[in-house]
Amino acid sequence: MSLRPSSSPVESHADNRPLREIDMSNLYVYNIPSSMNTVKLVDLFLPFGKITHARVVEQANNSSKGYEFVKFADSHCAAKAVTLMNGALIEGETIVVRVAGLSSSVPSSVSQHSSQPTNLSPEINKCRLYITNLPQSMTADKLVSLFMPFGQIDRVVMKVECSFVLYADVNSAAKALKHRDGYLIEGKSLVVKGSEPCPMNAVDSASQVASS
Repeated sequence: MSLRPSSSPVESHADNRPLREIDMSNLYVYNIPSSMNTVKLVDLFLPFGKITHARVVEQANNSSKGYEFVKFADSHCAAKAVTLMNGALIEGETIVVRVAGLSSSVPSSVSQHSSQPTNLSPEINKCRLYITNLPQSMTADKLVSLFMPFGQIDRVVMKVECSFVLYADVNSAAKALKHRDGYLIEGKSLVVKGSEPCPMNAVDSASQVASS
């Protein structure tokens, strides 16, 4: 297993317009003991699922700075880790575990939904929803909270022209489309589609990040 630092959740492209990406499988852990190292970190979180990247941020003397990053193979494992490890007592320290890039106020896990299929919209042939007409005050935290009730979210990307939410399954995307298209928030009526409403260059840039 290769243990390498995860990429930054904030990236930019050639057009220099900011792109905010939240990977729901990437966790930020802080208030960890100074004795924590990468091997101990992996042992601590491995019971929740396959880990693809792990890093303890160290000081010059190789002791921990008090925070670390853990990336799981999928967002379901990460959600379990947040639920069971946030607030856990490790070597006398109460650790804090959350999705990297989100504040602690964002729910750590989604409500459970029936796996029975719903009447899927013909627009949806994959798990990605495109959202436009967002209020200017919209943040990644708010966007995740807005779409999290409908199922497990794997990734969120926010861009100037549009944003998109990638669900773990099509059924969750269908529910979100049904309940959030036309949803009124801060005087704005959200436009949520299963197809690509954004300018083609914006969609291409976002798609490249999501598939990387």
